[in-house]
Amino acid sequence: MKHKRLKKNKPPKRCPRCCSRVWKSGKQASGFNHVFSSHQISLQAWSCSSISCNWRIAPTVKGLLSGKVHTDLLQLQVELGGAHSYREAEQGLETLLGEKRPCLNRMRIHRTTNQAGKILEQSKNESALEGGTPADALCVAVDGGYVHDAEHPKHNFEVMLGKVYRPEHVIRVDKHHTKITEKQCASSSKDDAQETMKRNLIISSKKAGLDKGRTKITALADGAKNCWNVIEALIPLCLSIVFILDWFHIGKYIHNIKRSIPVFEETFQSVRSSLWHGQVSIALLLLKNLLGVATDTEHIRLINNFHTYIKENEKRIVNYAERKKTGLVYSSHVAESTVEHLLNKRARKKQKMQWSRQGLHAVMEIRCSQVSGNWKRDWEEVIEPQFKAGA
Repeated sequence: MKHKRLKKNKPPKRCPRCCSRVWKSGKQASGFNHVFSSHQISLQAWSCSSISCNWRIAPTVKGLLSGKVHTDLLQLQVELGGAHSYREAEQGLETLLGEKRPCLNRMRIHRTTNQAGKILEQSKNESALEGGTPADALCVAVDGGYVHDAEHPKHNFEVMLGKVYRPEHVIRVDKHHTKITEKQCASSSKDDAQETMKRNLIISSKKAGLDKGRTKITALADGAKNCWNVIEALIPLCLSIVFILDWFHIGKYIHNIKRSIPVFEETFQSVRSSLWHGQVSIALLLLKNLLGVATDTEHIRLINNFHTYIKENEKRIVNYAERKKTGLVYSSHVAESTVEHLLNKRARKKQKMQWSRQGLHAVMEIRCSQVSGNWKRDWEEVIEPQFKAGA
């Protein structure tokens, strides 16, 4: 490939201005960063043999080698920038390559990762809609997490996250843990009324095998309206869809409220049991009775919030005990948490980290590609050519 590029950049035998012969006109040095080393490359300049003609050509490293940084090194920067903090990525590259070089500093890793994320997002309309074998059933989980806003200190913004997988791709690791062997992930941190998230979730679902006349979807969410809105974008694209309030979030909510109001622990345990068996009316009645006997203002507020949460999601609460017994999906807890797996490992590992919406969105595009197992193809078919084209 290298020889072809050099051949393409050979000078013409005749001057394009006056048709005189072309001869060598000295050499110039230019820097080039390969993976394990940096080089000074000597480049031959050419000029017209006619004294009256000022035509001259001086090839550059960008022209000969598609940029001053080898794409293999760019790929390493993006891979580490997507999986770790930029500081950790910088340290990792220095350890891997055995030296500290200017082209490996965290700001360059930051810029390269952002550029790759933007290219990957822009390419989705054209290349990411290729679906695999049509799926009879898919599980879709949508959740959200919050990160510190760099543009508005002391504020946070929400990142939406989604995961799509086939039920048969969930395997048991041990008595308490399971693992998803294949999945497609989606995310968005844009403030655009979930439009980007909807688009990305549709793309991920199609890549997982979504088929309008065949696929039945089981949809899980924590109860937030924006999560249900995103999932509803799949309704016209599938055979049927069942919305389920994620049991993991119900159990977590009850656990937290029991700790805050220990005096009513037994009643909350009864509420939990009722919800576990899909008996929503009994759970709501128990909570309403609690509101009648509670006297503490804070306790009343917490109970009322939980009552509202269950009431608003009443139609999405199922018989979780029965689904567990029959081996059907009822909670995101049967596999790794979407937030923990996608967001916390990259963006919330250190609570002092701050992000812009666009900066985090670009990083999460890389992260989703990596976790979904699409990274090798995305780099070779989409990102690497764009880096070369922009060199």
